[in-house]
Amino acid sequence: MPNSYGGGQYGTVIPTSPKLDRAFHSTDKYEYWGGIDDAYNRAFRDDNNLFINASYAPKSTASLRYQEGVAAGKNLLAKLMSGELTLDDGETIKIVGHSQGAAFAAGIASIVSKNKTYGGLLEFVDYISPHQPGDIKHPKNVKGRQFSTLSDRISSKGLLPKWITNSQNEQMEGVEQARTRGQYKGGYGGHAVDTWLNDLINYWRSSGIKVTVIE
Repeated sequence: MPNSYGGGQYGTVIPTSPKLDRAFHSTDKYEYWGGIDDAYNRAFRDDNNLFINASYAPKSTASLRYQEGVAAGKNLLAKLMSGELTLDDGETIKIVGHSQGAAFAAGIASIVSKNKTYGGLLEFVDYISPHQPGDIKHPKNVKGRQFSTLSDRISSKGLLPKWITNSQNEQMEGVEQARTRGQYKGGYGGHAVDTWLNDLINYWRSSGIKVTVIE
């Protein structure tokens, strides 16, 4: 069950109201993921998806988004425990967060990983272009992978990350630095989620995971 978190194609929004949509959806309601969700489905043979918007204002802190993820994690567990959501036999939980959604994803993982019933089913958490990575703590005893780009103009380098979003290229605590790209043209220097499609597929293949690309 790849659970995906994000919001806006670059992962940052200015809320038009105090209450953002934090409901789980079975489809990519905001057409955010640009094929990344389908790639995960094919790579891990799992089409049971949930999506949730994890964006917040540009100057929001990782701590704030982490706590919102904690709340979402409790909501997710309540749905699983009540039977409203179910896992197929042998199915695991996989969490994927992009940009501001990285802290949110870590918050969800912190709750799921401690649950006696579902903690052992949490296979991994992937953090793509994580925003404010140095302020995010990944839960222990869970596989966590970070995918970052040095030229990322939202979260790694330049005036926007330094003065407005307070983010820089750092390794998150408790994760494996799975892939660090150097320079990337387009997509705000490689921040946009869809810029990762080919790199993720190549990473999985190098790890022995067969991925079929549908043109």
